Amino acid sequence: MDSESSSKIPHDPNESKVEIMNEETMQGQEDISDVESLHKTFCEMQQEIIELLKKEGKRKEWSFVSENRPMEETTAMQTIFRKEESPSPFSRPLSLSKPFT
Repeated sequence: MDSESSSKIPHDPNESKVEIMNEETMQGQEDISDVESLHKTFCEMQQEIIELLKKEGKRKEWSFVSENRPMEETTAMQTIFRKEESPSPFSRPLSLSKPFT
């Protein structure tokens, strides 16, 4: 009876640890996939807006300018939309009253 319990006790905790690690690993991969998907969608939307602006008018100088940061650090608020041409509200980068920290 002792030999049975001693052989089962080390096995059960190891098995449950493997299951927990797999669940955490899968959750992490899903999170990364969601971030990549959202980033791709965001970039596609930027391109669509640029194309619409070119069709509308009017000028091909419209562009999105984003700081060189890793994908996970860049947010929509940090992406600067500007028009390179004559002075207008769009010729300056948009700024918030308090900068991000």
